[in-house]
Amino acid sequence: MMQATTLNSATTTSDRGDREETVKDQIRRLSYDDDERDDTKYLEIRTHFSLDKIAEFDGKRYRSDASLQWLKRFIYEMKGTRMPQNSWCEPFSLSLGRAAKSWYRQLPKKTHQRWNLLNEAFLDYYC
Repeated sequence: MMQATTLNSATTTSDRGDREETVKDQIRRLSYDDDERDDTKYLEIRTHFSLDKIAEFDGKRYRSDASLQWLKRFIYEMKGTRMPQNSWCEPFSLSLGRAAKSWYRQLPKKTHQRWNLLNEAFLDYYC
């Protein structure tokens, strides 16, 4: 026996806050390491990583859509490097503009070294 469900217009329309939470959740999911990936199957020789593809983040607050898009692009670029996530912290800091560097410098040292903490701090402050 199938049960029909109806949605009223209040539940089908999504306000901006709900949409942003969805995007934030996507970014958090993108940031997780792939547990099923078996690194022993790959041979990778890389002497450096170019930051050319990562645009500088200007650090302007109250532009959450732009901040989320920048972070999403950053994560996609870093996933392509296959570097461990905590190694993403240095390229992240090098990709920050003047205003964002001021925000970054006031963070605890532990946050500078752990991607999950840095990612959450960015989302909380800019998004």
